[in-house]
Amino acid sequence: MISISVDVSQAKSFLARGRGEGGEQARALMDWARRFVKDGIESLLRAELSIVLERDDGNTRNGFRTRTLALSGIGDLVLSVPRDRKGAYRTALLPFRKRRTAELEELAAEMFLAGMSTRDVSRAVERHFGSKFDSKEISRMVAATSSELDAWRERDLRATKYKFLYLDGANFSVR
Repeated sequence: MISISVDVSQAKSFLARGRGEGGEQARALMDWARRFVKDGIESLLRAELSIVLERDDGNTRNGFRTRTLALSGIGDLVLSVPRDRKGAYRTALLPFRKRRTAELEELAAEMFLAGMSTRDVSRAVERHFGSKFDSKEISRMVAATSSELDAWRERDLRATKYKFLYLDGANFSVR
C-alpha cells in the first residue's frame, strides 16, 4: 500500500510564496509538483531496493547515482537512484536506458508527422515540457513510430470479415 502525505509546513510555505500574481503562482505550483513527484519516485525506488535486499543475503546499499527523467507535464527530474553493493539491483519502475517517457517521445513523433519541422518540434517540447530533443532524436522517434504504422498498415486482414458502406455524392453550386 502506498501512502502519500503532505507536510503542513511545506503547504504553508507554498501558499505564502504563491500569493503573487498568476505567473508566480503557477511557477510555485509547478515547482511544488515537481518536488512532490521527485520525492515520490525516489521513495518508491528506495522501497524497491529494500525488497531486493531482503531476498539477497550479504548484499547491502551502496549510495546513489543520479539519473535524469523527463516526464510530460512535469519536465526534467534529476533523481537519486539507490544502488546495491553487488550491482544486482535494476529498477523496474523507470524505463531502462531512457531519459524520457514513451508518451513524450510519441508526442514529439506525432508533432513531426503532423507537419512540424524537427526544429519546431524541439522548441515546442522544450518550452512546454522542459525537455530538449535534437534532430537526430526526433528522426529516430519518427522512424520507430513509422515502423509501427507500417506494420499496422500491412497487417493481415483475412482473419476478420469487414462490412463496408460506400457513399458517393456530388456537390453542385447553384445560383
